[in-house]
Amino acid sequence: MGPGGLLTTAPDLMRWLRNFDTEQVGGRGFTVDMERVGVLRSGRATTYASGLEIGTLAGERMVFHAGWTGGYVAWAGRLPSRRLALGILCNGSGVNTEELGPVLLARLARLTPPSSVRSAFGDTARTGIIARAAGLYRSRRTLQPVTVRGFDQGVTLNTWVGYQRATDSTFTSLDGERALRFTDGANGVPSGFEVRARDGDRVTYDRLDTTLPTPTQLAAYAGLYRSDDVRSEIELRVHGDRLVAWRGGVLHDDLTAIFRDGFRAPSQSWIISITRDANGAIVGFDLALPRMRRLPFVKVR
Repeated sequence: MGPGGLLTTAPDLMRWLRNFDTEQVGGRGFTVDMERVGVLRSGRATTYASGLEIGTLAGERMVFHAGWTGGYVAWAGRLPSRRLALGILCNGSGVNTEELGPVLLARLARLTPPSSVRSAFGDTARTGIIARAAGLYRSRRTLQPVTVRGFDQGVTLNTWVGYQRATDSTFTSLDGERALRFTDGANGVPSGFEVRARDGDRVTYDRLDTTLPTPTQLAAYAGLYRSDDVRSEIELRVHGDRLVAWRGGVLHDDLTAIFRDGFRAPSQSWIISITRDANGAIVGFDLALPRMRRLPFVKVR
C-alpha cells in the first residue's frame, strides 16, 4: 500500500500512467491536481507535485518519478503533449533507472537522448577553464557528489546533464532553464560553481579533495558508530584493502572511497562523510542519501 513500498506489475503501471490522459479514475481535473507543484514559503515553486516530478526532456515537458524498495528499482515517465508514457520495473538494484528512463523515453519519442550530450560536445577539453573545471564537487544542499567533465563546447554534470559555454566562466543548460557559473580558485582551478534556475533557485557546489586513503590509513576509520536520532549502529571494519560497513552484524556494504574522508556505499546510495575534531581525530560521520542529509553518527568505540 502507498505511499512508498508499492509493488505492482508492468501492465498495471501502464494503466496508471494512461489514467492521466483518460482521467477514468479521479474524474475531470485529476491530472491537473496531481501535477500541481509545491510552493515554498519564499514563493518559489518547486519541481515536485503529488508524487510526481515535473521536468523537461529535450525541451519537452516530462512528468516522471523513480522508485526503489527491497532491491527492486523502477521508473515511470510521460511526455503529456505526445500522450507517450514509459514504465520500467527491474528486479535488481544495479540498474540506475533515473538515468535509463529519460534515455529510453527520448528514443521512443525520437528525441535527442540525454546520453548523447557528451558526444555532441565533441572531444574532451585539454586546456582552458573547461579542462580545469573537471573534477568532483558536492552540493551544499543535498551533500550529494557531482562529477563534472569538460568537453570542447561545454561541461556535463553526472554524465548527461549538459551545459554549453556562454562566456569564459558561465554556461547554460541545453534546455535553457539553468545557468552555471564557476568560481575562481587557486591557480585558475575553480573552487566550486553555482547553478541558478530560471525560477530563481540557486544551488552551490564545492570542489572536493579527491586524495584517497591508502590501505594502511583505513584502520583509522574502523570503529563502532551510533546515531541516537534513529537508534541505530554501524560498524566500520577493515577487510584487506577495503572498508566495510556492518549493520546488525549481518548486513554489510563494501565502501568505496570517493574523496578525502568520504565514502560511498553503492548498494545503499549512502554517502558517508567522516567528521573530525580540532585535533584531526575521527569523532563520527554524517550519513547522506538523495532524500536525506546530515544524519549524524558518533564514534563510540
